[in-house]
Amino acid sequence: MVDASPIVFQSGFSKMMSLAVIFTGDEPVSTETLESVLVAAWGVAPDSVEGLEIIARAAGGDEPLLDLSTAVAGLPDDLDYVFSGSLTMMSDSLDRLAG
Repeated sequence: MVDASPIVFQSGFSKMMSLAVIFTGDEPVSTETLESVLVAAWGVAPDSVEGLEIIARAAGGDEPLLDLSTAVAGLPDDLDYVFSGSLTMMSDSLDRLAG
């Protein structure tokens, strides 16, 4: 990962933090890397934030988004999230992931 640019916004009743993460290299994003990004982002999110939305982009690439489906498929079964190109996870699951 080389860069991340967070934006905090209101989504319905929840304040969310959206994070575009820029990755280098040709390897797909692993579940371990995705979990590390989620835990790190959750650890620095403002207290008012109730969830994260993560998208991944390749450094210098023309593709709009990296495919996170393999990394998402490896997430623990007890986590609740929505994945549709971007990954959205709320505080209860983020707290479980962060342990």
